Amino acid sequence: MRYGFSLRRLAAAAGIFWSGALSALEIADRGRSDYAIVVAADAIPAEKTAAAELQRYVKALSGVELPIVGEPRQDGKHILIGRSPAALELLGDTPETAAWLKRDDAIIIETVDGNLILSGARPRGTLYAVYTLLERFWQVRFWTSTEESVPAVEQLGLPDRLSVRYAPQFLGREVHYWEPNHAPQFAVKLKSNGHFQEIPVEWGGHLTLLGFVHTLGNLLPASQYFEDHPDWYALDESGARNGEQPCWSNPAMLDALKTAVLKELREHPDTKIISVSQNDGWLRCHCDACAQIEAEEGSPAGPIIRAVNAVAAAIEPEFPEVLVETLAYVYSQTPPAKVKPRRNVLIRLCCYQNDFCRPYDSAANETFRQDFLKWKAISSQLAIWNYVTNFSNYLIPHPNTRHLGDDLRFFADNKVATVFEQGDIGSGICGDFVQMRAWVVAQLLWDPYQDQRQLMKEFLNGYYSPAAGEKLLAVIDLMTEEFAGRNKPLGCYRGDVNDWLSFEALQTALRLFDEAAAALADRPAEQREVLAKRLRRARLPYDLALVCHPLSSAWNGSLNETEYAARLALWEDIKATYQAYQVTNLGEIPRIDELY
Repeated sequence: MRYGFSLRRLAAAAGIFWSGALSALEIADRGRSDYAIVVAADAIPAEKTAAAELQRYVKALSGVELPIVGEPRQDGKHILIGRSPAALELLGDTPETAAWLKRDDAIIIETVDGNLILSGARPRGTLYAVYTLLERFWQVRFWTSTEESVPAVEQLGLPDRLSVRYAPQFLGREVHYWEPNHAPQFAVKLKSNGHFQEIPVEWGGHLTLLGFVHTLGNLLPASQYFEDHPDWYALDESGARNGEQPCWSNPAMLDALKTAVLKELREHPDTKIISVSQNDGWLRCHCDACAQIEAEEGSPAGPIIRAVNAVAAAIEPEFPEVLVETLAYVYSQTPPAKVKPRRNVLIRLCCYQNDFCRPYDSAANETFRQDFLKWKAISSQLAIWNYVTNFSNYLIPHPNTRHLGDDLRFFADNKVATVFEQGDIGSGICGDFVQMRAWVVAQLLWDPYQDQRQLMKEFLNGYYSPAAGEKLLAVIDLMTEEFAGRNKPLGCYRGDVNDWLSFEALQTALRLFDEAAAALADRPAEQREVLAKRLRRARLPYDLALVCHPLSSAWNGSLNETEYAARLALWEDIKATYQAYQVTNLGEIPRIDELY
């Protein structure tokens, strides 16, 4: 979708002010350009994609299609992509530049002698440089996988002294929502590079984790080994062996585990990280040997870290660069007192038990904060699994947005390597402001020191229109304050909103949605139709809360016939909308049919 804005206004919005002529670099001017895009013949696939993407968006912005060439021309000016010889020559063969090109996902945007250089660390940096240029200087916005804002301009320019060099705080950044997971090219535009975003090589690839998590069930499946080796598995509190978890202290189990891990690595030689981690749930082994280690270490993490260290030592001679990741999760959240993870062990700390409406470094989450700092003190690297959703019900309001940026800054300040932000994967595009959440969280993963509230405003105003966006921000604030006033923790399992969202506050939220819809009245018809559909999706969680609220649901015998008919009609509209957008899940486990 294209909107016509003045480039000078765009420049002002981006903090760039020019006097006199548009700029020293006039990339396009009233349908013409002196520039060509240069990408070397031996460029990697992602750099060739970067050149094609730049060409496509410059044409969408200005109407000018820049030629793509293999080397600089004798006349004219150039946009140099990736690591072509000409780009490296202009950047300068300096230790500083070499260091930047080695930093994970680093970008370089520079103007030299009237030429523009877009480069970065391989494989993704140059693509990220192109998208950063489009966003920061030309005000392109990638709202969703199918919806963008691309201003239509007559002149497209840049300052003559431009130098942007940036490397993200987090090596791994995964915004785990439906759209980036199902549209890899959109994930690239969000600069999200995680395990579930199956980004092909020509788009820069992504960070994968062999086995992902909860892998003991796959490495040593009980269906294969339990009958002959029950002692390899956990002794539960009843005194019975249980195949759901291993006995981490059993020497024979550990030998078999080392063999299984080596087999996996030999079959997947490109692996950078392999997961050797406890299965899901709270069950753990209570045998005498595990209990003794727990007592010595002061934590159920003790037997796990000792075992994972042994696996990491076993693979190191053959696979010295591979990291062995394991979870600090539920009962293993607290670090051991004596044993330290080896240098090739990556701890992934899970925020599962946190209060998600309060900052992670606050008194409300003191246990987590202390555990986090202790893991940091004994580990050479740390990863985070964060929970930014409601697993019981993706489709209702979830008031956890206020401190998303605070938490990511806390992680960045403490040198976390990767962050997995687990959001609504099954609600499609119909959850609680899921488009905004995915976009804002992705921006913060790329640069956690941005102002989260300004990002929220930017998305709401840009995606729904400024007049409607103001009302929607008021809805989000209302939900946050309403929950905070209940003085209770916000977990990631909540079936409904009836214990915290008052009927009065819900009615206020619905009135704000009505006002947002009314604010679209002066928009051109085509825009109004698009914006109305977006607004309908945003309202769905609040309409669902209404039909499920005790005071307005069909279970309320005091509803009169007219009120009942209105609620029934509203439910039929909600259901039809879910079906139209192919919503599959009510929550992480329950399918949408359970709601129906």
